[in-house]
Amino acid sequence: MLNFLMAEDKAIKILFLAASPRDMDKLALFEELDGVRQILKRAPFRKRFILEQEWAVQADELQDHLLDHRPNILHFSRHGSKSGGIYLETVTGDRQLVRGDGDFETSPKLGNSAIAELIGLIGDEISCVVLNACYTEPLAQAIIEHVEYVVGMGRAITDDAAIAFSKGFYRGLGQGFDVEKAYRLGCNQINIHNLREEQTPKFLKGNLKRRDEAERTVEQPEPSPIIIREVVEEAKVEKPKLHLPPWASESGEDDYGVWATLVYKGERQKFRYIKAGEFLMGSQADEPERYDNETQHKVRLSKDYWLADTACTQGLWEAVMGNNPSYFKGSKNLPVERVSWHDVKGFIEKLNSEGKNWAFRLPTEAEWEYGCRAGTETPFWYGKVINSSQVNFNGNYPYNNSPKSEYRGKTVEVGSLPANSWGLYEMHGNVWEWCEDWYDKYDNKSVQIDPQGLTNGRLPRVIRGGSWSSYAGSVVLPAAAAARPTARSSLAAFSQVIKS
Repeated sequence: MLNFLMAEDKAIKILFLAASPRDMDKLALFEELDGVRQILKRAPFRKRFILEQEWAVQADELQDHLLDHRPNILHFSRHGSKSGGIYLETVTGDRQLVRGDGDFETSPKLGNSAIAELIGLIGDEISCVVLNACYTEPLAQAIIEHVEYVVGMGRAITDDAAIAFSKGFYRGLGQGFDVEKAYRLGCNQINIHNLREEQTPKFLKGNLKRRDEAERTVEQPEPSPIIIREVVEEAKVEKPKLHLPPWASESGEDDYGVWATLVYKGERQKFRYIKAGEFLMGSQADEPERYDNETQHKVRLSKDYWLADTACTQGLWEAVMGNNPSYFKGSKNLPVERVSWHDVKGFIEKLNSEGKNWAFRLPTEAEWEYGCRAGTETPFWYGKVINSSQVNFNGNYPYNNSPKSEYRGKTVEVGSLPANSWGLYEMHGNVWEWCEDWYDKYDNKSVQIDPQGLTNGRLPRVIRGGSWSSYAGSVVLPAAAAARPTARSSLAAFSQVIKS
């Protein structure tokens, strides 16, 4: 049976809402989302799906998220309460329960759930809700009054089982299966992993006729008839037009996202459009080989920005500055190195003075790490370990006792190793990259909004990412180092930011 969501030639928007309050057990939310993203990328109907997410969701933001995104599938992940509610976050990152009326053991159905009420008020485009959180079956029974399909959890569910269910469920939707079959694939995926929790997810199907009648009572037009073709074609989704930034010669969109290219005296530098968002900066306390300066804390970037997809090349540096200070030469596509922080500021100042439509700068440390992580929460955006086919580092000194790999002993051309899921290359290794900030310790007491670091100081400047000679423990995502702003080394280079 064809999935009802696939019956019309339109995009299917999935909104992934995640919260992991700091005063509750840590959840593998990024692993779940990344697993879903990778499955949909391989799916036959991948062009039909738009996967959007909001992290560290606060109760006060819930209405805005539903109104801003207008999803077809709403996915909650994933702390639930025995009262039937879901835990979101406060401004300080602590838990806040969005209520469900009654106790899980005694109330088979919630009559006045705040979330169900909200979906009934503004969730007209929502057809399916997935409550991938403990004890959410009663909440699902309240929500089913307003949508066609809901999945809730009949009891507590482990991280592994929740992730397995999501992968199986969205694998089924990506294949064009109906929602009920996708649900069964999610349960089967739990069973495949021998987790013994395949009975925890509960599937509810609403009364479509009752909902249609309710819509007609408020004099809404009847929906157009659904036509299901025997041969399902790919979606004919009209994409929004891309506006060419004033500084760019060309722009477009690919599997990584939106891009734009600056051409300067024949040298090209591509930039990636990075949307504002919130993430956990630093490392978990039990992460192997972590440093004391990696205290994990929440950061919210409130503004979109363009980030260069590679470190600055020797070709672009020479086109602007008229010289090439690099130690490793042989190709204009090698990253420029042996440049100090002050040298880089001089480069940017000269570049900005020659263009009326741009304002380049160095990224802040938070912008750099947000781009490097690309939605991940592991030591590397690749996962928990790396090798030299992924990162240019000293492979004789691997991470966390993993196998040794090649040590090249030099830089490699930019863009020659795999990009992360946002299209950014060599964020780990190859060359350290200067950031705008003065070096300082992290503050984990509250959410940091657009942190800029110290405005002045005698401390060194921040460099991130590690280099061709670094041990693996120095190229991990959270590793921040410091260098005198006058220092020049074959290890250090930079990438650029331009405001959106």
